[in-house]
Amino acid sequence: MGEITDQVLLSGNPTVFLIEDIHCNPEVERNIARILKVLKEETKDARKLGSWEAKQQKLSPSLLASQLSSQSFCVFSEAATGWMDMSFFTAFPKKEILPLVQDQFIQDRDINGVESFLMGEKTGGAIGLGVEELQPYLENVKLMNELMEERELQEHVWSDLEELFQSLREKIYPQELLELMKKKKQYEDFKIGMGEYLQQLNVRGLKLEEDFPQISLYLKLQTLEKKTDMSRVESEYLSFLQTLEKQLTKEELNEVMKNVLEHRLGRIGDEAHYLFLSKYLEPEHEENVPPLFFKEGPGELGVGGVMEEVNNPTGSPYIKGREKQKELYPNLKFFIEQMSLMKKISWEKLDSEVEKLAGSVERSAYRGKGNEKEIKRLLKLENDYTVLKRVISMEGKREDLKAIWSGLRSPLKLRGVRGVMKEEEVTPSIPLKKIRGRKNSQREEEYVINFSQALRKLCEENNLSFESPDFENIFQTAKKFYKKVLDRDKIFYQKLSQEIKEKKLQNAAVVVGGFHTDALKEKLKEAEMGYCVIAPHSEKIDDRRVYFQKMKEFNEFIEEPSKEGFYEVMEGLGEKMLQKANLSSQEFDQWEKSVPSLKPVIQALKKNMGIRQAPF
Repeated sequence: MGEITDQVLLSGNPTVFLIEDIHCNPEVERNIARILKVLKEETKDARKLGSWEAKQQKLSPSLLASQLSSQSFCVFSEAATGWMDMSFFTAFPKKEILPLVQDQFIQDRDINGVESFLMGEKTGGAIGLGVEELQPYLENVKLMNELMEERELQEHVWSDLEELFQSLREKIYPQELLELMKKKKQYEDFKIGMGEYLQQLNVRGLKLEEDFPQISLYLKLQTLEKKTDMSRVESEYLSFLQTLEKQLTKEELNEVMKNVLEHRLGRIGDEAHYLFLSKYLEPEHEENVPPLFFKEGPGELGVGGVMEEVNNPTGSPYIKGREKQKELYPNLKFFIEQMSLMKKISWEKLDSEVEKLAGSVERSAYRGKGNEKEIKRLLKLENDYTVLKRVISMEGKREDLKAIWSGLRSPLKLRGVRGVMKEEEVTPSIPLKKIRGRKNSQREEEYVINFSQALRKLCEENNLSFESPDFENIFQTAKKFYKKVLDRDKIFYQKLSQEIKEKKLQNAAVVVGGFHTDALKEKLKEAEMGYCVIAPHSEKIDDRRVYFQKMKEFNEFIEEPSKEGFYEVMEGLGEKMLQKANLSSQEFDQWEKSVPSLKPVIQALKKNMGIRQAPF
């Protein structure tokens, strides 16, 4: 569901849960909704949350308990202003279809995780508030679309650069490094998975558990997935529940059935549910093993050996050693062990380890080669090129912005138009305006000139033609775009801190894109407020073109905003709900009465359904 990646908890002070969003990623949005449900329930009872957090993060329950209150749960959201009114959905007369349409809306990218969470909440159960100011947000959207248009105009430039780099690779890199770079590109473009990429990096012989513990866990997870016959997991699961029903005490069975129901209603995820059931697959004592508690066998990653069910003198079944006759629920056990391993994996650290391992393998592929110096130069240029691409693709990291605009690269070599500038160590403690020979307004120009000149020299040495690309317009637009993004950081914090102060909140959740997290963390530290950063799980990062297409459509909408246009959008969502459930005339009237602000929308939907007021 999600992973806590960073936290600072301050006794007696408010705590803010920072949930990192990946916009328009259905899996992430579903997990955000689940995370918000968990936070709402767990923060309702300070003692319960303290116990939960203590188990997950080995924290002091008393420390967390001091920060909680029984106030309404507040969730703050990017891309929204003011109170998030979801009454059009929550007032729909047939509540049973809401879980169905929530999932469809997320899959169609109609709503995000915050909106999905609020759709499932009763009135007053949770409050959704936007942290945007309308005008800066709309300006940022327009700049995003300008940058997309500029990027499309220069598509041929980036395509030419890709071909040029490929020609340089073929001339300079040894074959082994070429193969590694090819697989790296496929991995970055999501054409191959992490498992296949790690196989290409050849991890055999490495001390994974010592040097790359997260990769070690991931490979064990891959091994388990190959062993598991997923087509049999469901039938084994149902058989296991039936056996539990026969063997457990009434109190134990009630506990199991409650957990099963919570899972089916979507209140707890697969991980929590199956790990709960795992306690009935573990032994408590060597003798007199309780019903359905299985002993662990060797060499199976803790998922048990081969077992035989026999009768003890009292007539209750128990497990007799490891005789190789019959294995009970093997695929269910493998699946549960997968859940256990996934709980141990830090996906953020895993990505970092894969990057570190790839760098190590690449170095070993060129170390000692006759042209090693030339290889390093090309690798450095490829890294700079990646930074430039990320920035103009609006996927730039804060480190990328510092590299291009803030002068915080270390060490820094810059080539001016008329010669080589002095190499300097640049650190955050040295203001850019004090660095000799450079002005802030020229920083991005110098970065691009440095990249272009170094690339030109390498091409000349390898008899390749090179024409310096004109990046001026695209980087000027990008600079404006990112400046507006950074301005919104400040707005987010101002809105958030104001609401926390006015409402006297002791805890709240904020859902924003991962880019904004670092800025909010620093502001919360300065204000002596605690925070807990949560990264929702995602096994697949969607193609970002889907998100940009959505923002393009939104930009077209805001260029000529109208009440009729808004009504048309809401009518489309209403039609999707009505595909799942028909309403009577009385139910339409009830819906209309509950949401008077959208009366024209509901009346149009009623007319489209062909419903007329019955005569009396």
